Amino acid sequence: MVLMTLVALISAADTLSPRQVMIRFDSLLQSGAEKEARALCTGGALRMFPALAQAQARLSSFIDTAKSRDTVLEEKCGGKWCALKIASEAVFVKPMMGMDRIKAVQVAHLFRQTEGWRLAEFEELPDRNTAFKVRQGDPGLSDSASALFPVSVLAPIQRGADRVRLEIWLQSGDTLNLPEGAGQHLVKKDGKRYFLEMSRPDLPDEYRQSNQKLFPSSAYLDVKDSLLLAKAAELNRGARGDLEITRRIYEFVSRTFQFQLGAAMFGTSREALRQMRGDCSEAAVLTAALLRATGIDSRVVLGYATLGHGVFIGHAWTEAKIGDRWMGVDAALKEFPAGANRLMLLRLNGSEEMRVTASNLMLKSLSNLRIEIIGAWKGDKALPLEKNPGNAAEAREFFEQVLQGIGR
Repeated sequence: MVLMTLVALISAADTLSPRQVMIRFDSLLQSGAEKEARALCTGGALRMFPALAQAQARLSSFIDTAKSRDTVLEEKCGGKWCALKIASEAVFVKPMMGMDRIKAVQVAHLFRQTEGWRLAEFEELPDRNTAFKVRQGDPGLSDSASALFPVSVLAPIQRGADRVRLEIWLQSGDTLNLPEGAGQHLVKKDGKRYFLEMSRPDLPDEYRQSNQKLFPSSAYLDVKDSLLLAKAAELNRGARGDLEITRRIYEFVSRTFQFQLGAAMFGTSREALRQMRGDCSEAAVLTAALLRATGIDSRVVLGYATLGHGVFIGHAWTEAKIGDRWMGVDAALKEFPAGANRLMLLRLNGSEEMRVTASNLMLKSLSNLRIEIIGAWKGDKALPLEKNPGNAAEAREFFEQVLQGIGR
């Protein structure tokens, strides 16, 4: 009888409208009917489904379902695609990441298949008034067996490589627009595959700006914050140049900031300085804001990093401009300058809605980005590469640590 009921539910999904598919998907996921919820996905949503299901199971006990709500604000359809702009408010039964609720505006993109409408992509918007577009073309490959985080088959036997060669691509077949500089160099492009060389740069010469000024303030990099200005002045006192100031700021954040996976949702520098707790994004934002408050230009970098075994995790760090050179500074991983064990995907200058930008980058890359280590060197010596059979388990463990951090 139960089996017949489930078959009827899946068959009925063929005639559901996009809004009804979303309601059915949420209901099935919340009830633990993962197989049936997965059947309503395709493209990127199908690739990410294992992570969605795991996150739902881990965080469901924190959500007050009676007070939480989703409201469809707008619906646009064209061809085989339909998009729903949805305002969501999740109310927590106990504080999570220091909040009692979280509000977001998202777009769910659905694709019409022969079986009916299927959830294909997610997108986050800064606010209710932001316009969005209906997708075109094909939703891409639907491979749900992919790892959530990129896992290289091979990795150097010895850690601490000065130079690493990577081959990267998106499983969906989409193109990438990769930044260069500060240790990242595009060697060649072969179709939609990119070959990059990452290196640990030498420290730049000491440099003192002749006309120091405060760089533009923003919601995330708030250089008008009196507490931030006071701390920046303290760290700047008696420094001989920008390189020494940068090192002092790096040491302050790396030494005193309490790092916790999943502890926040890309908080501002004001929040990070007062709480001195968060994940890599808050450490990067705080470092960048302190640098700007001393007159040193800075930006936040989003990408992936590995600790040496070939598992690449979503990461954020900072770049500081010393003279005419940009240098990576990673307070979370405690690297000065930032080393070769990373991949840059996007740079942020502070004017963006950083949390939304970071969320959309992760939605695009999770279970989609592929990274293979194809060479590594320590100085001029090539480091042997070896297989690491425990990588898949390590990637799953990392995601579980993120979920545990969110729930604290």
